[in-house]
Amino acid sequence: MSDFAQAQKTVSIDDFLKTLFDKEEATCFSETPRGIEISSLNFPLIRRSQGEAFFSINPMDPNKTRADSSVTKYRNFLIEMDRIALDKQEQHISEIGMPYSTAVFSGSKSLHFIISLETPLDNEYMYRALGKRIFKAVGDDLVDQSVKNPSRFSRLPGHIRLDTGKEQKLLAIKGRVPNAELEAWLLNRGAPPEEAWENLTPEPRSTFKNPSRLYGATKNFLMYGVESNWNQSLFKAAADMCRCGYNEEEATQELRRITGVLDFSDIKTIGSAFKNELSKTSNT
Repeated sequence: MSDFAQAQKTVSIDDFLKTLFDKEEATCFSETPRGIEISSLNFPLIRRSQGEAFFSINPMDPNKTRADSSVTKYRNFLIEMDRIALDKQEQHISEIGMPYSTAVFSGSKSLHFIISLETPLDNEYMYRALGKRIFKAVGDDLVDQSVKNPSRFSRLPGHIRLDTGKEQKLLAIKGRVPNAELEAWLLNRGAPPEEAWENLTPEPRSTFKNPSRLYGATKNFLMYGVESNWNQSLFKAAADMCRCGYNEEEATQELRRITGVLDFSDIKTIGSAFKNELSKTSNT
């Protein structure tokens, strides 16, 4: 953990929380892994504790109790690798170049890395899909597969772990990760968005615009675009938007936001996708 030595001199617990959460947000703080009570970041209940402490990694509704359904922002991803030796964990993350926001020593046999996105995702479906890609990029055989859910507890730094007597130590804060930077890293690590187009039962076209029906591949395309196979991805996204009740003008407007401009060929591709999709509808 020597590479973290310099960072430890300049980071604080408040900086840690400010990196992962916005000031008006709330999450669950607990002295045990069974806690459910949610409190404001300004007055986290756990500040009273001198023992070990836990916190849920994503913001949650203060009027509810800890659960995945209580999450209000899908921003933070936890990565643990206690399947390999402690001294190898930082080395592995460094070698693969994983962008991360914070690193904490658990007080036992693992480092807790959190990736905090600059732009939160829209829903739990997108969160879990991206989390699956992150785990693949790090190594499915290395990561703790039980930390996938968005309300997951992690160790709050600055507290003593009771079973080892060691501090849950804050090691580094690097700030939030730009979504495009994470996407580029995932592609470089061979973890592209999963295609949702194959082996699907044909579904009827929505009678009204319904973005919630869009496939995960389309949502990823709208958020990040692609570095290759642009025409194919554009065609598939336009066809899916047609299926979900968008008209051609609405779809073109949304797709233009990816790069800021669509050329004549792009407009033709979108038109072809709509023509193809609508022809299926008329034949059913």
